[in-house]
Amino acid sequence: MIIALLTITVLFGTLLVVKSISNAEFCVICASVSGTWLVLLGLLYAGYYGNQLAIAILLGQSIVGAMYRLKGTLPDRLSVFTLPYVLTATAAGYLLLAAEELQYLLALLISVWLGTVLLYTYRTNERVESAFDEMIACCRDW
Repeated sequence: MIIALLTITVLFGTLLVVKSISNAEFCVICASVSGTWLVLLGLLYAGYYGNQLAIAILLGQSIVGAMYRLKGTLPDRLSVFTLPYVLTATAAGYLLLAAEELQYLLALLISVWLGTVLLYTYRTNERVESAFDEMIACCRDW
């Protein structure tokens, strides 16, 4: 884990300088974390790094960061897709580390996405509306 933390620190300092001398608009900490897990994943595949747990933690941080970024830019009614997004992104991250459960993950994700799309499609139906509104309020009103 020390390699991951040192890499984040070095990337953070480097990217902070890059951002200050350029017109680039990006989150330095997000880019540092994402860059770190990408580098470590490459090293893992090449056989030079073995800490899958550290990579998984960093992947999770990127997934949650991207979710909050999306929620800040998308209309509130699309918040209903938060769960399918998080599950899909988590499964994709997991598959980067261990692909043996692909068919089960795909079946689960397809089911969740279909259910959410149906909920979104029928959101104005009075029986569905309250469930839809509760899902929207879930992350907004805590």
